[in-house]
Amino acid sequence: MDLLVFAHRGEAQCFLKEMELKAHPLNNSLYTLEDQSVALIITGEGHNNVLTGLSLALGQLSGNVQRIINFGICAALNEQLQKNEIHSIRTIYGQDEFKSFQTIDTQAKHDLITAKQRLLDTKESQKLEHIAPLADREGWAIGLVAKQANIDLLSYKLISDHVSDAPICEYIKELSQDYSQKLFEFYQELELVEKASSIENPFKEQSDYYFTLSLNREVSNLCQQLCVKYEKENINDIIDTTSLLNLETTPKKRALKLRDQLKEKLYPTRTKILGQLDSFIQDAGFEKKELTYDPAIEKVFLNLKINIKSEKDIKELTRKLKNINWHEYQSIMNGENL
Repeated sequence: MDLLVFAHRGEAQCFLKEMELKAHPLNNSLYTLEDQSVALIITGEGHNNVLTGLSLALGQLSGNVQRIINFGICAALNEQLQKNEIHSIRTIYGQDEFKSFQTIDTQAKHDLITAKQRLLDTKESQKLEHIAPLADREGWAIGLVAKQANIDLLSYKLISDHVSDAPICEYIKELSQDYSQKLFEFYQELELVEKASSIENPFKEQSDYYFTLSLNREVSNLCQQLCVKYEKENINDIIDTTSLLNLETTPKKRALKLRDQLKEKLYPTRTKILGQLDSFIQDAGFEKKELTYDPAIEKVFLNLKINIKSEKDIKELTRKLKNINWHEYQSIMNGENL
């Protein structure tokens, strides 16, 4: 079993939405897959929370954890490292701690130091920069627990900011969903590399479909991810394409519909939200090309693009705008109506 470790719920939110994780009956911060292949724990920030939360989770998982994987955001103490990059951690140091802990990733190039307090000014960060270029609040404690339990450790950190004298905590909090999405996509790529890197598009040679180079690559990736998710070697064991083959359409359009069907199977939550958004726009009286939303469904905004040629058009637009229930739109984007 892999145990995914997060300090904050915001960092874990996309994992909780997209993976079929169920809460542990004795721990509201611990979640597991039904097949017991993956578990997820939200420890809270800081040494003490991590030590108690992670140790408790390992006990409740009855010694079934073979690998601990830490995901989270960190600060860059070196301005040469770019924001929003994700780095695999090589060695984890602790502020004022003698011991350090290494991950099992022999290809990792960057080290991390865990600070005792949040780094809110450049003066404090400069003291730690000579030890490691990245800093967080929980990595060292995770390393300590992994070492004591004799469990392999991996750590992947997304750079959220460069430490400065400006107040950035609230700004980072607002972007938590973006960070979580990036970390989840990175996690999926890790799974593909480990378990299904050799899977190709099995529909490519069938005359019923026509794939461009980019579409073939996209379908291949989707097939890989689905085989990993459902632990199958053959995509035909996961989806039924009979209805697609019976459609009276062109091979290219059939291939596009196949791509959409694969996406729906891989991201059922996302598919439901997209359907709700399309219905929301239609109910308001707009065409899809007139009123659009963030295609990544990460940021809550609407774009309006409409031609106005007369006063009548203005009145019609005003009528339609009154049909937009912003509270309902926010609820859909937050997944509250699933």
